[in-house]
Amino acid sequence: MTRIYGEAALDAVPAAIDNATLFLRVEDCTRADACALTIVEHRIAGISRAAGNTDPVQFALMLPAPPAGPGWTLRASLCQDPSGNLRQGDYVSNRRYAVGGSAAGRPLRIMLHRLA
Repeated sequence: MTRIYGEAALDAVPAAIDNATLFLRVEDCTRADACALTIVEHRIAGISRAAGNTDPVQFALMLPAPPAGPGWTLRASLCQDPSGNLRQGDYVSNRRYAVGGSAAGRPLRIMLHRLA
């Protein structure tokens, strides 16, 4: 097993966040001609922040050892809807972050961008 850890930070000073859920998805992106396969999905519920609070959300999750190379990636979203349905005002990562190869074992800083 491999431990992935770090923080998810908001790209702008947020309005108040009340009881949101952070979704972290590790996906296998090795096949260019197919949709990414979800390896692990982890949820952190009950995230609240006062307006203007930019403290990042700390996370850690365990997953099977990724294969050598950059094929496995992490993406994240911070949603008001606990089922993960995105809506205006939620936050998403706009890139994928490598979790295998040379990135293994180092803390990640995931930037989340507000949906307008």
